[in-house]
Amino acid sequence: MPGTVVAASDGVADRHRLSMLADLLRLLLFGPKVQPPFSNLGGNYVILDCGGVFPLYAHLRCGSIKVKLGQQVTAGQLLGEVGNSGASLQPHLHFQIMSSADPFPLFQNLLPMKLSLVRRKQGGHWMAERDHSPKSGEHYEFSPGEV
Repeated sequence: MPGTVVAASDGVADRHRLSMLADLLRLLLFGPKVQPPFSNLGGNYVILDCGGVFPLYAHLRCGSIKVKLGQQVTAGQLLGEVGNSGASLQPHLHFQIMSSADPFPLFQNLLPMKLSLVRRKQGGHWMAERDHSPKSGEHYEFSPGEV
């Protein structure tokens, strides 16, 4: 979906040394900084305005953001690369659609969405699905032009 870049952050270092057990313990004891700026949680990120809906792409790799504030983007355009920045336990893309450009308060402005065509991992196998409503924790494979 075409849109305009309304927020972006780059320069937050990726986490290279990973210890899932130590990271989980740290999160349980101290939790992430749930306060602005969003880069405390999302690391390197991009937020678009797509006609009143605001997709957020977070935990992008440091130095990989390819767009600038105010830039018009098109569907399929590279915004950045998957990374492990911010309050991330492993390399992944955090994606959500919001009703405003501000992610705070967290998870209070989320909008439902459907993926037009996706491959979702289910029972150890990749299954193709149309018009899928994603759920937290699911794993997906995408090809250009399929979403």
